[in-house]
Amino acid sequence: MRLIGLVLRSTAEKIDKLREAAGRMLELLLGEQHMSGDGAAADPRASECIGQLRRLVLVDTGGASCRSATLRAAGDSGFSWADPASAYARIAPALSVGDEQLRRALFEGLVVAGAAEPLVVASCATLRQAVLTSEMMFLRPALGRFAVSAVAAYAETPLPVPATTAGGDRAAAGAQPGWGADGIVAELARLLQTDKRTSKVINPALIVADQLIEQGALRAASPSSWVPLYGAVRGVAAGLRAPPRLLLCLKVYGSLALVSGELARLAAGSLLAHTGHPSLKIRQAAADHLFAVVCIHGAADVGDDLGAIEQLLAETEWAQDSAAARDARARLDALLRGHLQ
Repeated sequence: MRLIGLVLRSTAEKIDKLREAAGRMLELLLGEQHMSGDGAAADPRASECIGQLRRLVLVDTGGASCRSATLRAAGDSGFSWADPASAYARIAPALSVGDEQLRRALFEGLVVAGAAEPLVVASCATLRQAVLTSEMMFLRPALGRFAVSAVAAYAETPLPVPATTAGGDRAAAGAQPGWGADGIVAELARLLQTDKRTSKVINPALIVADQLIEQGALRAASPSSWVPLYGAVRGVAAGLRAPPRLLLCLKVYGSLALVSGELARLAAGSLLAHTGHPSLKIRQAAADHLFAVVCIHGAADVGDDLGAIEQLLAETEWAQDSAAARDARARLDALLRGHLQ
């Protein structure tokens, strides 16, 4: 199963050729008749997971063997692992398999791909080249959008009913249920709690979390699942001074505030705290997000103090280290704190 997990993660690769090679390898592994998981006789759950992956990845050829299905999958369906939109749409439903390690491997790959930026071509020598490059980039959306869309589509689709045996018992005793919206929120929180000094997945997890929340893909998540995600974002932001990652945290705060009243209160408190950050850039960004949360969306109820809060947030030069900005911050804190308790 470990080999399957490694290959599964690679099917979400950002590089087309690597993703194509991993996809073909996965098809070959699943197409082998003897492939039923490491020690499947002793672990029926592994056998069930392999069966789930076969049903999700291999094309149904009307009774043909798995081997022939594998060889004809791409040719008969027009599907290509090199095409990110098709590849991510096909592999994302594998987040429903009954093995958490497989799900984690795949989800981490999709998260890393989901944060991918558009490829910027080298600087152009002429205006005509610049226009042509701009058109080309417009016609080919960022690869990350395809990965996030695939995860969003999965999150919005009800989980399949687990297979049953002829006697009516659940196949593969001990099988773990696939992830719904709650599972995705919990996994995003887990990724954010990895070692901040060495992890390369924290920034992608922040980016993907923000996009999924903005798209409303996680609306089905239960209220209790969101507070741990907020706590994980707060843990990432704690003590950060470098703007790039902290700016991502502030953006996620702004998105989380629109999920519920409780999260709006928590997120607004965190944004307020960052209006006093040592970095002027962070102060301005925090004030901008706080303005959106309180004054535009009305996510945090501030009663009759709304007008005064709006004036302070809108008119203060937060990017300047001045006595006026410090005084505005103190007045803003006095106005907001009582509403956020």
